Amino acid sequence: MYDLVPTFLYNYAGQPAKTVNRVMLTLNQFFNTSNNGLPGNDDSGAMGAYAVWTHLGLYPVAGQDTYLLCRPFFPKITIQNQATGAISTIISTNFSAENIYVQSAKLNGVTYTKNWISHELFSKGGTLELVMGSNPNSAWGTGKDDLPPSLNYHFLLLLRSQIQIE
Repeated sequence: MYDLVPTFLYNYAGQPAKTVNRVMLTLNQFFNTSNNGLPGNDDSGAMGAYAVWTHLGLYPVAGQDTYLLCRPFFPKITIQNQATGAISTIISTNFSAENIYVQSAKLNGVTYTKNWISHELFSKGGTLELVMGSNPNSAWGTGKDDLPPSLNYHFLLLLRSQIQIE
C-alpha cells in the first residue's frame, strides 16, 4: 500500500510548492477510473478520503484542528457546517489547469501567509481566497511563522528556551 501522508510533509518544511508537485504526481500515478484506480485497500475509506480532501486543496492533520493547504481543483468551494450553519468558502482566483501554485492568500479579506488553516474556518465560517499562478512562489507559506503547528517544532522551541542552541 502506498503511504499518502508524506505528500503533504513539505508544508512543515516551508516548501508548499513541493507539496503541490507531490500531490499532483500521486493523484496522476495512483488514482484513476480503472478497476485499480485506488491504491491499496480502501476498506476504511482512507484512499477515497485522500482523493476528496486533496481535490478540495486541503489535508486534515489527525488529532489537530489543522488543515494543510495545497492547490484546489475547483475555482470555488462552499461548505456548510450542518451543526452551526456556518458557511466556508474557498476561492481560487486565476484558477486553471496551469495555475497550480498559491501565489498569495487572504483569510476573511486579510493577507494570510500560512500554508495551513485551522478548523475555525469550518466551525465559524469565512472565506479563504487563494491567488493561483503557474510558477511556485518562493515567499508564500515558507516563513518560520507560516509553518503548521508541530509537536516537534514546539519541543524545539522549548528546548531552545532551556539551553542555548544556535
